Amino acid sequence: MELLTILIFIGFSGLVFADSWSTKVNMSTARDALGVAVVAGKIYAIGGNSSGEHIATNEKYNQATNSWATKTPMPTPRYGPAVSVVNDKIYAIGGWNGSNYLRLEVNNKIITKKLVLVK
Repeated sequence: MELLTILIFIGFSGLVFADSWSTKVNMSTARDALGVAVVAGKIYAIGGNSSGEHIATNEKYNQATNSWATKTPMPTPRYGPAVSVVNDKIYAIGGWNGSNYLRLEVNNKIITKKLVLVK
């Protein structure tokens, strides 16, 4: 499987519309069917499918340094989670682990890297 590449669309620049994309550094873990969230200007790539395996991987992209960092994984590997952010908490909702549809998990403290399961 090829590594996922971030492409950034460059929109309005002053009063001139720039219609272009630029390629950024690849993620460490190649995958599809992942969830994506933005917290404090950082992009989080969460879960998904890598080479046929459902994963709990959590990576953070820093646009300023054009780099990825591996963060605390979810407690439950999942394919295709819906991901949202409320009050700086990342919520992974649903998805599939290969045998069951899953419930909600929340990354309670992005700064302390603690993941907890919400029932």
